[in-house]
Amino acid sequence: MAWATADQASLVIRIARSLRRPLRIVGGPRDQDAAAVAAAAEEAGVIAETTPPTRAGDLRHALSTISPEYGVDRVLVAARGALEADERTALRACPIPVVSLEPRPARLPDFLAEPEGDDHVRAPRLTGSAAWRLAADAIAEFGPIRLLEVAMAGRPVEGSVHARLHDAMDVLDRLLTLPAGVAAGMDRGRGDVPEHLAGLRGAMAVELRGDDGWCATLACTDTAPIWSRRVTATGDAGRFVLDDEGFTRWGPGGDVLERLQVAGGEHDEHDGGEAGPGRDVDPGVAAIVEAIARPPGDPVDRLSRDRRIRLYALCEAARLAARTGERESPGRLIGVFGHVTDT
Repeated sequence: MAWATADQASLVIRIARSLRRPLRIVGGPRDQDAAAVAAAAEEAGVIAETTPPTRAGDLRHALSTISPEYGVDRVLVAARGALEADERTALRACPIPVVSLEPRPARLPDFLAEPEGDDHVRAPRLTGSAAWRLAADAIAEFGPIRLLEVAMAGRPVEGSVHARLHDAMDVLDRLLTLPAGVAAGMDRGRGDVPEHLAGLRGAMAVELRGDDGWCATLACTDTAPIWSRRVTATGDAGRFVLDDEGFTRWGPGGDVLERLQVAGGEHDEHDGGEAGPGRDVDPGVAAIVEAIARPPGDPVDRLSRDRRIRLYALCEAARLAARTGERESPGRLIGVFGHVTDT
């Protein structure tokens, strides 16, 4: 099942082709979104022929139509923006894995209103990627990081600045201690910094420092021409670079100590979808497909509530810092359970 807006039709089609799975339920926030995505999918030949697809303009209704007879085993929520309370409840109750291109819930107050429990909504996080898993041991053995640089870029159809920021903060939270302070700035060509994370658009730069001496920069945008994720870490042990394609580590003297490459090939976007999961030439499609294709119950998709609180606090601290021009403390936000004011 795919829940998307009209401008995401091409993205959804490429995902379906790469997975080699037909769409059985198509929907969107508006009736015209559902109709546009369904029409494009039919023309591309990725709508199931044996089962008439449901075209719903209501997410709660679309989720309620999922049944074994439809053969639906994944839900992709691609559309941006916040969901209503009944839609969020329906997502939590969904019996099959849900992959969302946006952090869910998309707004901090909605997250705080959720019942206790671990998150089961998947996301195309870099820390769950094939490259990260491949390099996990090397990263763990690297030692203290003095400087961390994270760049997350994507197109608007692949998620908002909040999605890119959440991914970047997830990397930082895995590698470093909680920042003592966060400073941030945003591209103001799109107006003032919004009052909620879900409204972040354009580009954001974040600077962070830890009490134990590290510093970090994050650069996030939803206006890039192509998906790109890159992590560079520097410390006494040398330097490493990780992206969706692999991992390289250098020693203090500049010699290459390790180079790991993610297995897989590329295929042309018009090849009829003969490649396996995650092998689309487009890196954004490949990253999303990777998240969808992971088997149910994979530990990378289980985030505790405490970890989710830290990630929301880190992202909210960046939003507040960009809005006020003052350094913000994620620890303070965590201390008050993430309660924020509309500043």
